[in-house]
Amino acid sequence: SQIDELIALASQELTNRLGKNPEIFRAPGGISNAHTRTCLYQLGYRIDASLAEFPQVHRDQSGLVLVPYQWSGVDATHWLWSQKTHDAVFKAWADTLDHAAANNEHIVFIWHPHVMGIDPQRLAVGRKILALVLDDPRFEVSTLTKLGEQPLP
Repeated sequence: SQIDELIALASQELTNRLGKNPEIFRAPGGISNAHTRTCLYQLGYRIDASLAEFPQVHRDQSGLVLVPYQWSGVDATHWLWSQKTHDAVFKAWADTLDHAAANNEHIVFIWHPHVMGIDPQRLAVGRKILALVLDDPRFEVSTLTKLGEQPLP
């Protein structure tokens, strides 16, 4: 299909430029589907960090590990679309972290350079969130690669 061809071409371009095959994917706009994930798995990807039908980290029928994010962890959700204050974003992220800890869930933050990186106050909020996570024993910071290597259902 055209989607398969586009994914294969983009993957080849990344391989050419990086000198190694890409292994992690996040769909533009965040939405992937079973067909896309099967194509990705066949191309050697191991992880899809897009939105998913289930919020837990899991392996889907294609064999790909899904590490879904939530819109609450995306910087643009708060600063571009909702126009929240810096204090309100910090509170929203701290509340999201508390919820994740109370329910033994993961949280993925997506912080774009063109959203957070252009504003020192936004970067300061990010530093405060990172400090909160690193100082709280309820949390473990992990890479997507490390999550993908853990035994999963």
